[in-house]
Amino acid sequence: MVLTTKDGMTTSGSFASNQVLTPST
Repeated sequence: MVLTTKDGMTTSGSFASNQVLTPST
């Protein structure tokens, strides 16, 4: 599973879920 963050970075796996829970703004 690959998700694209609002930063434009592509993350996959649990790391993507981590980005959703903790957005780096």
